[in-house]
Amino acid sequence: DIITIDSSSEEEDEVSIDDADENILESVAEGRPRRKRAAGDRPSIDAVRIAVGKKVFKRKCELSVQPGTNNPYILFSYFDEKGKSFKHYVYLKEEELKELRYFIARDDENEDSLKDDSVEPMTVIAFRITPTEKNNFSNYSNAYDQEDTENAENYKKRFISVEVRDTDEFQAMLVQMRQHPALDVWCSEHSEISFDDLAKYTHALQEENRKERDMRQSIANRTRSGGKGNKKKKDSENKLLLVYPF
Repeated sequence: DIITIDSSSEEEDEVSIDDADENILESVAEGRPRRKRAAGDRPSIDAVRIAVGKKVFKRKCELSVQPGTNNPYILFSYFDEKGKSFKHYVYLKEEELKELRYFIARDDENEDSLKDDSVEPMTVIAFRITPTEKNNFSNYSNAYDQEDTENAENYKKRFISVEVRDTDEFQAMLVQMRQHPALDVWCSEHSEISFDDLAKYTHALQEENRKERDMRQSIANRTRSGGKGNKKKKDSENKLLLVYPF
């Protein structure tokens, strides 16, 4: 089963936010525009969700890169449901990054998705990163694992997948990443995922989508069922009661 965010003390450097920030979190969760970043900020993209193996985070998710330094890094950040902030720095010189793949959702993918409705097209960038105490991914050992094995269950734990909110923003970020040797080798056109392989890199996100679809369908079924029941009740109330004299 997919593990949704568990706010137990699994991370270091947690920062609590007060109730006043709750509106900000809700705004982000609902897809409203976030603040514009000042010129000179490290390239970053707003994310819908970040899946660390089988563990899915949904609040204030962001992916950013800082390639133009002596020690370039990738930063994953998000909030849990209790309003705590989590950050993971992955330094490229320390060879923690093992694989980077991406998929850009296009209109023609909708035709493919009709053939296999278990896979939803989404713009996503997926990573294989060695979990360490320094990048804090080692704290998710139950959900995220880089052990080389043919076990299908362990394979579901292998990727960190970032679902991108704005495809155009992501493509602009790719252009910036390709301008730096430390990242260019990882994000060439050869790193693009085919639709047939998308499920492999987005297992946790696809499973979350399936649960949401099932929930919506269940609510719709109950609504339709309730509507029919109410109609029958009203029809019975509107029937004339005929009393014959004896």
